[in-house]
Amino acid sequence: MFRPRCHNLTSHLVIITMAGLLSSCACHGQESEDIAPWRIEDEDDMEPTDFGFINIRQASFDDLMQIPGMTEPIARLILENREIGIKHISPNELINFLQYKNVGEKDLEALASAFQGDEKYRFSSILRYQYIDPSGEAVEKSPYRLGEKVIVALADNFRIGVALEKDPGEELFWDHNAFSLKARLPADKGYCVLGDYTCKVGHGLIISTQRNFGIGGNVARSLIFDSRIIKDHISWSEKVALRGGAISLDYKGLEIDTWASQRCRDAHIDDDGNITSFSLSGLHRTESEMEGSDVCVENALGMRVGSQLFGNQVKLGITHSAIEWDRGVFHNNDLLTTSRVSGADIQLDLNEVSVSSEGAFDDRGNYGVMGTLQGKYDIFQQVFALYHIQPDYYAPLSSSLDFDYGRVGNREGVYSHSKLTLNRGSIQGFAHLFRYPRKIVGQGWGGRDFYLSGIKRLNREIMVGLSSRWIEEEDAYENENLRRWRGSTFVSYQFKKRGQIKARIRFCKVQKKSSLGRLFELGYSNSWNYSPNLYQEFHLKSGFYHADDYSQRLFWYESDISRSFRFRPLWDKGVMLQIEMRVRHSSLGCLEISMIWDQPAEDSSRHSSQTLKVVYRYN
Repeated sequence: MFRPRCHNLTSHLVIITMAGLLSSCACHGQESEDIAPWRIEDEDDMEPTDFGFINIRQASFDDLMQIPGMTEPIARLILENREIGIKHISPNELINFLQYKNVGEKDLEALASAFQGDEKYRFSSILRYQYIDPSGEAVEKSPYRLGEKVIVALADNFRIGVALEKDPGEELFWDHNAFSLKARLPADKGYCVLGDYTCKVGHGLIISTQRNFGIGGNVARSLIFDSRIIKDHISWSEKVALRGGAISLDYKGLEIDTWASQRCRDAHIDDDGNITSFSLSGLHRTESEMEGSDVCVENALGMRVGSQLFGNQVKLGITHSAIEWDRGVFHNNDLLTTSRVSGADIQLDLNEVSVSSEGAFDDRGNYGVMGTLQGKYDIFQQVFALYHIQPDYYAPLSSSLDFDYGRVGNREGVYSHSKLTLNRGSIQGFAHLFRYPRKIVGQGWGGRDFYLSGIKRLNREIMVGLSSRWIEEEDAYENENLRRWRGSTFVSYQFKKRGQIKARIRFCKVQKKSSLGRLFELGYSNSWNYSPNLYQEFHLKSGFYHADDYSQRLFWYESDISRSFRFRPLWDKGVMLQIEMRVRHSSLGCLEISMIWDQPAEDSSRHSSQTLKVVYRYN
């Protein structure tokens, strides 16, 4: 269901551009259990190269060493970190992964140059279809989910892309659209972006529209200051992108980033026409989704000016962001029509040790500060963060740590993450202690969050791992502490000739529940190389789950070649079965077909479901 005031030039450009790109492509050959979003993917996942895909789960040391630019330390690092949740990884994804593992810049540059090749024109496309049965009455008119991405790039100077997608119940293919054009400025002075883009400054206290996956092993990476503040956004994700224009400019030693955006957002509106809260799930279109919600127009402007001193060891910047809505917005009993946030950030990089800090304050005098200390020495890495954010601080586009998008405020705490890399294995964990300075209805005093995991390759065939997470938080309604523990353990065996079998057990224990939620998984995978150009992969995974209550729910992990993934919640009793088949041809692309059956027990309150998913990817 479209709102006329939400149409803008970008929306029309998307439709026109998509029509042309689809014709050229043809020449190449919520929370509802049943309709939970699957559009969780990386907007950088479609950087095409002429090197195809690397089977990171199956590749041996000798196979990896045949890649141009590969070194023995990098190959060993890949073999020691096979449990990274990716079955196929593109060259750019591999480089990003290695960068996260702190591989040296010289090795990365050599590997990246080997992957780039001589092609100046690059084309990528992804088409995805998903149908879940039963789909539910709310979406029975158009029960399937359909998404399409197309990206065309000319070397590193120009990139244009479009993403179209419809959710179940949405009748038009382009009900969600994203369009982005990125062009490098003359004399390599920076770049500009038109259409959809994301923006993150510092730790995200002022603005961070990139997707936030919460606290986990990767949060340490999110605490690092990103050198690219503006990024083009070609994604099925609806809630994170700004829409308009942005420029990143290098001028006489200054780094200047400016952005301007106008977009529509779903918001909950009271009888007086004022916004009580924003929806975090994007811009809805179906009639049932629009009940109790409405659309508002949000205008945003901002600029950051930064500089590097003392041989790039010191980086500092100042930022200002301003937002205006066409309706009043309630925040802590104040009615706002505008929001302005300013701040400064500084980072000191001394090779093995990095110190960074960001401070921000809004136009009503409230502030938030965060500082981090990161160090790495040989096999040990440590990240430490300390933050304090006042209760009334309001930055609608902020996001950091596990704060929801636009809800950074009223918390102070300390976070520490450590990782120890051992021979053929690693141990990592984090501790997060936090409290709420002001008690609000629905919130308690604070909580504690502890996580520990380890992985070890015993030999070339056997790998084992385990993880444990314990969370305690006060229940404001019951005036007592709520405790939850989640744990898992796995063992995998790699056959000498071909194939792998993997068994995993997940547990969940909740306070006041005498039983233990559990999920048993058993999987088998195999692959065949029929020729240098034709590759096939098969995956089979089955499971049995038993959790007496939703609070003890376990999660079934799903992913595909479009880099979309989903954690399907499971409770009561039942069985799961998942079958995947992938066929890849070096010239024709990759096709994936998967089916998932969820069969609860007869006395369960849940309903059985079947999911069919087809994904085609062409590079």
